[in-house]
Amino acid sequence: MKKTGLLVFIIVSLISGVLGDASASAAGEDKCEGAGIVLGNQSMLDLWYRRSGGDCAIWIHEHTLIIKPKDVVGIFYDMTCDKRFCGGDITYDTLWKIDVSRDCSARILPDCKLSDM
Repeated sequence: MKKTGLLVFIIVSLISGVLGDASASAAGEDKCEGAGIVLGNQSMLDLWYRRSGGDCAIWIHEHTLIIKPKDVVGIFYDMTCDKRFCGGDITYDTLWKIDVSRDCSARILPDCKLSDM
């Protein structure tokens, strides 16, 4: 009888865990919020970026940036952050929508397209 009770407990626990994960994903739970979303520079160019109005900094190709929920990031061709690589700013929310795999990563491609990694 003890083995049956234990078996039922294990089965119920497993089902609860699977359903819990599915419902969290369906509800759009954001597991990336704390650590941020990693944005990879796969543009084949060394670019420059400005985060939330801060200083202009280099972003070497094949390197990454971590974008947090309150960040607003502009990507630029030049070291003075005047000539934009992409039309507008990149935000955490933009990357969250692109990260369909929910692995907290995205990339920017040569044509300025943002893509899931």
